[in-house]
Amino acid sequence: MTPYLHRLPTRPLLRFAKFFVLFHLFHFSISIKKGQTTLHSPCTLGLGGKSTALIGVKPGQFLIAGLFDVHDNYHPITRKLQSINPRSLQRVQSMIYAIDAINNNSNLLPNITLGLYLFDSGGSSQLALTHAIDMIRNDLQKPKANEKMCNCINTAADCNAITNLTDIHMIQQTFNKKIIGVIGPRSSKESIITATLFTTYKMPQISYASTSRTLSDKSRFGSFFRTVPSDTYQAQAIVDIVKYFGWDYIAVVSTNDQYGNQLRAKIVTLASEYQICIAINAQFPSQFHDQIISDIVNRLVNNVKVKTIILICSEAEAKVLLKEAQYQNLTGRMWLGSDAWGNSPVIARTYSDVVIGMIGVTLLQSKQKLNKYHEYLKTLNLCNNNINPWFNEYWYQFMSDNVTDYLKCGQMKNLSNNYSIEFYSKSSLAAYVMDGVYAFAYALHKVLKCNNIFCHSRIIRQEDSLLWRDVTQNLKRVRFNGYTTTQFKFDHMGNSRPKYDIFQLQLAKDSDSNKAESSKHLYFKKIGTWEINETTNSSWFMISENNLSRDHVVSSRCSNDCQPGTRQYITTSKCCWQCLPCLKHQISSKINADTCTSCKRGSKPNNNQTDCVEISPTESKLIDPIPLVVLITTAVSFLLTITTWLIIFKNRSTPIVKASNIALTYTLLFFIGLCHVSPVMFILPKALVGCHYIFPVILLPPANLNIVIINKIRIIVKLFKDKSFSRQVNFWNRDIGKFILIIGEIIIINSLILVITALDPVIIERYVTEDNLVYFRCKTRYELGAYLSMAILLIITTISAYLTYRARHIPARFHEAKYVSLASLLICFFTCIYIPTIIFAHGPVQSTIGAFGMIGLIIGILLCLFTNKIYVILFVPQVNNRQRTIMEIRNYTFHKELTMSGSLNAIS
Repeated sequence: MTPYLHRLPTRPLLRFAKFFVLFHLFHFSISIKKGQTTLHSPCTLGLGGKSTALIGVKPGQFLIAGLFDVHDNYHPITRKLQSINPRSLQRVQSMIYAIDAINNNSNLLPNITLGLYLFDSGGSSQLALTHAIDMIRNDLQKPKANEKMCNCINTAADCNAITNLTDIHMIQQTFNKKIIGVIGPRSSKESIITATLFTTYKMPQISYASTSRTLSDKSRFGSFFRTVPSDTYQAQAIVDIVKYFGWDYIAVVSTNDQYGNQLRAKIVTLASEYQICIAINAQFPSQFHDQIISDIVNRLVNNVKVKTIILICSEAEAKVLLKEAQYQNLTGRMWLGSDAWGNSPVIARTYSDVVIGMIGVTLLQSKQKLNKYHEYLKTLNLCNNNINPWFNEYWYQFMSDNVTDYLKCGQMKNLSNNYSIEFYSKSSLAAYVMDGVYAFAYALHKVLKCNNIFCHSRIIRQEDSLLWRDVTQNLKRVRFNGYTTTQFKFDHMGNSRPKYDIFQLQLAKDSDSNKAESSKHLYFKKIGTWEINETTNSSWFMISENNLSRDHVVSSRCSNDCQPGTRQYITTSKCCWQCLPCLKHQISSKINADTCTSCKRGSKPNNNQTDCVEISPTESKLIDPIPLVVLITTAVSFLLTITTWLIIFKNRSTPIVKASNIALTYTLLFFIGLCHVSPVMFILPKALVGCHYIFPVILLPPANLNIVIINKIRIIVKLFKDKSFSRQVNFWNRDIGKFILIIGEIIIINSLILVITALDPVIIERYVTEDNLVYFRCKTRYELGAYLSMAILLIITTISAYLTYRARHIPARFHEAKYVSLASLLICFFTCIYIPTIIFAHGPVQSTIGAFGMIGLIIGILLCLFTNKIYVILFVPQVNNRQRTIMEIRNYTFHKELTMSGSLNAIS
């Protein structure tokens, strides 16, 4: 047992036991006879006598291990690896580049040399765990002298590079150095299983591409860090892209592993919040199952309304699914790729007919800072890059000459003709690998208490577990100018700042032909950015329409938008609906409205039923039937008034006219004539004449008419009932005095009504009936003025009624007492109808009642006060003399005295 196990706590020990069993099972599966292994070629290195693998080695005082999936698709049963992934090979090279750069930096870890181990996990969690256990054990078996070992390309030729005992001793010394941490692996499923083991021993680990949310749990993965953000942010970025293009009916397909399941679950949750429907939510095993993948693609083919497909998986897994999509002719769809394959040139070249126009969410590209690194890649050849054991193996795939010729550097063939292949492409993950290496270097710089000259060597001799603990603690505090950001640091969960580039696979234009990365001139063009603002902790998202090519952007919707004026009727799912028109009295003002809303009173839908518009007030026109009748009747009444005035004026010297006080008669006829304005004002449009004039015109003529009648009755009553009245000859008993008194009363009453109206001004307002008809109505602001004015009119009418009662026994032929009394009663009746009509009625009802009421009042007064006079003047002129008048008065006086005498006798 390894000497570190006695220091393990109880719970980690149980956890380690599981890995220990798994390790021995895996060890048994790959422990086969020499020469029969299919894992790699015969040039291998034994790790602790437990496993067989090809590794890369660089000596140093402290070592950083690297776990890379250099080969694709390790099969656990056949133990075979597929071809080398050139992008993964470049990530291996980026780690070597970073180690060399740190060793050449005199200000970082002075007098300390960093070395490295390079392991190939083959994209397999089992193989990654095997390497992780070997790193923890750190008891690599010394190779035998007769065992052929090398870290150059393994071919059928002899490996003469390192076969002597001196080289073997150097490698053995390298193996015995301290591993301060691990870079990698790439996939989340590998990181989760290795991080569980590394956290048990507090060994720090920095992944350059694992984005699973699970790895943010510091209670489970306390020593795990990553230079990439969590998938939580990638899910938000993907959903923001979906929202931007208006896709609401999509498919989400992922691998059935930690990376795929968690990212898919987060996308589904966010999609639900934004009313985005997941029509197809599928997953397939990471260990490929052809039938499951075929069924998923078949579902996508059959659901023609699903035009956008979010694919969450690794690059190798994406190849398998897209190959099936190509086989089933699944074209014309918009693929939205996760960061693991979103800008893969291999996929763009191989499956261009399927993925053309696709959009990929990738980690931030730092091309400017990587210029030196990409120039460095071009300097590599088959003889100066032996640290990377897979470099030469990869290049032999492209060479048809005799392999042995390339082992002689003097006959090296220039590799510059192949700079367009994936190994030289500008990979985003290279920067994240290098930032991970630099993070370890800065943390070790702190642990060793280094300055710009030297590091304290006494600290170097501490035990591995203590070194790992100190490096882990200092990783939490590192700050440096990185390749991915100017201020690199880990947050409290061990993640880096979330920032993504958004790329689209486009056809290269003439000006961009040099950017094409495939024979079909397709290349990934950056079209946008998504990131989290560190200050506000809010997301910032931008897509450049100038860079975006909409030639292959599709509409992924189950149903078309319901335009304003219609509403959605959900059928099969919340994203599939029918568009139904709103009812006649309803509107919808937004796209895809759930319901239609009724317009408030006084408004109605416009022609498109998209908005409520105010109903135009209904106003009577003069050519309408009722206004026309009012005008004709008013004209007839006015002609009657003029005719009456002319007859009275012509016979002004006759007793029947003189007995009625000519001045009062003229005044009465004048105000009767003025009353004809009121009916016309009632039927005219309120907006035309204005309410400021309507109230005075409607109220003042009846009030003035009432005042004249009151004075007329008062004079008659005083003449016949007050014995001293006939003997009092003064100014006020004369006609001129009576006229001035009446005019004075009229001025006072009119002024009072006008002042009240001025203090409480009249305004025009819209009045809406229960039937949703709209009329203009005149209304005082506080309604006090209208009520006071009406009260004055009522008081005048009451006085008139009282005087009428007193004059009930006066002879009526010449002094028209009874007719005046009847006119006064008519005014009282009119007032009782007129006032409520003005206050409570609206629209045509108010106009009709008010107009005809006023006309009726005018005609009624004319008939009451002047019919008898006109009849006498025109038809019985013989009674219109002085003697007849005196006789009437004497008869009234005698009858009154006789009545009083009888009353006294009855009392005595």
